[in-house]
Amino acid sequence: MADSSPAGLLATQSPWLERVKNLLGPRGYDPSMRRSVQTLVIYEAKRCIQPRIGDLRPFQRKVALVDQAQALVNTLDFCLPHHKAEILWRTSTSRETVTPEICWKRFQLVQKELDRLSEMIKQFMAPERSHQETVDELEQHLFVSLFNCECGIVTAIQLLGCPLKCSIGHHIAAAPCLCASRAYAHNHVILAFRLYYKGSELDPEFPDPVPPKNIVVPAVMPTKERRGSNNDKDDGDTDMITTAGIGRKSQGGAAAPAYTFIQPPNPAEERRKLLQEVKDHLALLKEFEDIAGEEEILKRRRDLFAALPPIPPPYNSNKRARLG
Repeated sequence: MADSSPAGLLATQSPWLERVKNLLGPRGYDPSMRRSVQTLVIYEAKRCIQPRIGDLRPFQRKVALVDQAQALVNTLDFCLPHHKAEILWRTSTSRETVTPEICWKRFQLVQKELDRLSEMIKQFMAPERSHQETVDELEQHLFVSLFNCECGIVTAIQLLGCPLKCSIGHHIAAAPCLCASRAYAHNHVILAFRLYYKGSELDPEFPDPVPPKNIVVPAVMPTKERRGSNNDKDDGDTDMITTAGIGRKSQGGAAAPAYTFIQPPNPAEERRKLLQEVKDHLALLKEFEDIAGEEEILKRRRDLFAALPPIPPPYNSNKRARLG
């Protein structure tokens, strides 16, 4: 049976995923590519929420961005499960997943770097060169420019590599050569530039984004975020209201994907649900009195009693009189 879930449809239909796989080549993903692939995921996640960006408040945009990024990571079928879990790490040392705030800031930094690369590549463009060949020249230039010496190109720490000439024409037999592993560690935005650009401009033929899931955002800003905390956590499943078909249409003319507002939990409603759940468990235990032992039944009843919510405060008639 075919997978009809959003992630399954994306994995089989998304032209973005196919282009990423082609760009990485037959060897596929390597842990040294973590930040580069993270950049691709964050940039594509921003493209996915862009048609609805005007309908979302600033904090909702950040939540939607990291949510779409995680959903895109789940579709990367060329990554092993433990590699998928690493892609959205903040750093390899902390091993903490990026928060919505950090994810948004990283997108902004990526966009600035893409703008810078789009200007720098112009000096390397030539009619006989393809986009990938031109980016190769730009990447080598960026790598070599990190090393300083009298002529501005030879490194004091000689690295084995390919021969080239410096800016004043000196032939260098052991100039720094940018191998694949150094390439991903050197500039993690280059891969996104290879994918989304053609020359110095965005590729006009690049396919429209295919969101891996509906856009899900909280209806109100979390308390911790109001206080300036970066520790954004998922509080689990909550009641949701889906608003389908609201807002602008995508570039193709079809309705943009629905977005969902997560309602904050109602304390009174949560209390009623808990009381009802305890009541149902007690009724179920009564049906098993003849099967389970008396000690087991008593133990489970004690556990249910401990799970009850606190008793509501007593009614204060004096307070009502003062209010009147």
